[in-house]
Amino acid sequence: TIPKVYDGKNRTFFFVVYGGYRYRQGAPNTQVSLIPTDYRAGNFANAGATIYDPATTQTVNGAITRTAFPGNAIPTSRFSSVSKAVLAALPTPLNNSLFNNFVSVGRGYVNEDQINVKIDHSFNDRHRLNGYFYKDVLEQLDPIGGGSERTAIPGGGTTSATNRNRNHWVRLADDYVISPAVLNHIGIGWTRFLTTIDSGSLNQDWPTKLGLAGVNAAANNSFPCIQFPSSGYSSLGHPNCNSRTLQTNNALQLDESLSLVRGSHSFKFGYEYRFMETNGIDNYQAAGLFKFNALETGVPNQPKTGNAIASFLLGTVDSGQEKVFAYYPRNRYQYMAGYAQDDWKFTRKLTLNYGLRYDLFFPRYEKLDNLSTFDPTIANPGAGGRPGALAFLGNGTGRNGRRSFSDTYYKTFAPRLGLAYQLTPKTVLRAGYGIYYAAGNNVAGLRDSLSQTYGYSANPVYTTLDQGATPAFNWDSGFPQN
Repeated sequence: TIPKVYDGKNRTFFFVVYGGYRYRQGAPNTQVSLIPTDYRAGNFANAGATIYDPATTQTVNGAITRTAFPGNAIPTSRFSSVSKAVLAALPTPLNNSLFNNFVSVGRGYVNEDQINVKIDHSFNDRHRLNGYFYKDVLEQLDPIGGGSERTAIPGGGTTSATNRNRNHWVRLADDYVISPAVLNHIGIGWTRFLTTIDSGSLNQDWPTKLGLAGVNAAANNSFPCIQFPSSGYSSLGHPNCNSRTLQTNNALQLDESLSLVRGSHSFKFGYEYRFMETNGIDNYQAAGLFKFNALETGVPNQPKTGNAIASFLLGTVDSGQEKVFAYYPRNRYQYMAGYAQDDWKFTRKLTLNYGLRYDLFFPRYEKLDNLSTFDPTIANPGAGGRPGALAFLGNGTGRNGRRSFSDTYYKTFAPRLGLAYQLTPKTVLRAGYGIYYAAGNNVAGLRDSLSQTYGYSANPVYTTLDQGATPAFNWDSGFPQN
């Protein structure tokens, strides 16, 4: 009741609940193996392997030969300019050990606020309206980024990530007693889930600072993902090679039901509609994934030769890949259903339940029809007209005039039949039969739908084909663009 404004006594009820959560996490304090001080100067005297100069690679009598660096030391004049910049972005080791030379840092935290509001209003004894609102705001800093190595490295090569969620729910329901034997219910709901996962190096212009060309240097750029497989040294950059994940999921739901009692029959009729959408960015590997191996500074098939960090200093990439996106899909899904059922009290001991439901699952479509897939039946002009080519949704040149790659299945009639029979005062026999339908594989989330963006995205992969005799490329020349 609001004095002189509104008298809601015994008519309007509400409650508000707030919940706050704060968590502070100490530094992980785990040991990390960063590139050692000696290696950063090109000194591999303690590497336990001979370092060979890839610039001296020759083939003699069918075998790859190379000349070792004098003193197992790589002159700094031979260092890759990109690798130099990466070294400058890394923290200095705490000791001169080859491994376990740094202690992870970074403090995590969780901040979360929730608010719940519920209101019920009774217009009269026959008509009631209720509403519900929920809001959840979450921010979480994970200093180790969820990586399998469980490390936390400060600077550009940080593995940290910040997760943010903004979730909203709104529900309205109206119940109206039309007569003592007829009840109508209508409900509407809206749900919004917004999630972002930002790398700790997001939008800091690291590609420009490092002089690394051919990777994403525009919005949502980040430090490249650098790995040293089988070397024992910690990877650099986000563990999943994600610069930013931004996803917004919206759902609208409407349901209507009418309950009717007639003699020994209890009828129920209803309708349901859902509209769902997934919008987002998931630009994993857009910063480039670079792997350095001992092969590029070793001799093929000769043990104790080469070193992954030595190959890194020279910029000789063993394997590299990136993901290039021209468009991020914005998927849409729709579903509707109707049903009719009856609970019939056939006798004092026997009750029959029967009904029919009709479900319609509309295949996923994209807001601007920018999805594609491989179709083995259409002619490929680039292969002499042989069957098998990309098919593109939508209207216009080169498109197939469709909104989805799947057809709507309309034969989704779902009968239900059940009974309950009282054998004795303490024993009831129950039986039931029904056909049920669920959404098929034409309904998928954001990450799954990225597999249907051929022609809108590319995932070039370059790797050595001769055990490191020829590197995939040197990253001083940037990621290959051919």
